[in-house]
Amino acid sequence: MFHDYSYETVCQNEDAQVGVARDDQYTSNDKRHSNPIQDVRGVLACRSIYFFLNGMLLIISFVLGSTLHPLSLSRLNNSSNLQNQSNPNAFIPPLPIETKVFEFDGTFADDPSPNVTSAWVSLIPKGQGLVRLPLHHEFDGNIFNIAAYHSLHCLFTLRESFFLFYQVANNSARIDTTELASKLKHGRHCIEYIRQNLMCNPDLNLEPIEGGTGNLKEWGIQHQCKSLLALSKWSYEMRASDNEGIAT
Repeated sequence: MFHDYSYETVCQNEDAQVGVARDDQYTSNDKRHSNPIQDVRGVLACRSIYFFLNGMLLIISFVLGSTLHPLSLSRLNNSSNLQNQSNPNAFIPPLPIETKVFEFDGTFADDPSPNVTSAWVSLIPKGQGLVRLPLHHEFDGNIFNIAAYHSLHCLFTLRESFFLFYQVANNSARIDTTELASKLKHGRHCIEYIRQNLMCNPDLNLEPIEGGTGNLKEWGIQHQCKSLLALSKWSYEMRASDNEGIAT
């Protein structure tokens, strides 16, 4: 049964035209003739190549546009900053934020003892927070000290001096004038360094005040903190030496 579809009509017309072409072009001296199937395949092949090339051009344009886009260029610039000699802090990876509940911990606050000292030493990674970076600073070197471990070192030495002076005041220990002068000088340095460190990195967590007594609730309160563990891992990987300890 004949169905009046458009593509069937086109095919019949093409067959008729091809037949006319054969009658006109066929001669005894020239055996060449046109093959309609090959003609159609040739057109389809040309169209396929055309669409393929256009598709490749679109893909290449998209890739180049993404690479040269201002946002992409900024990311490339950020990567290059890792080698920027004027910005050593760019080497420090982003540190995750952790929720910490502040609680009194006698492990770090009790009277001097080997266990307390070991607890403080455990806060300092191997290398003592000194890292070697592939750049030189203005003081003719490539070793940097991480300020967080400098502050912990200072706080520990202040703690040791506090208990020593307490013992001297109670006549349970003695200290000569040279050691006293050294501890006072270092103590002043550490107090001022910690003051500026706290002002540079203020803790913005809010501690509540009791309504009835007006007392500050300092323990049991959540704080959002940068991960010291993550910093210690990076410091260990970039360490300038294998030295250990906190007070040297």
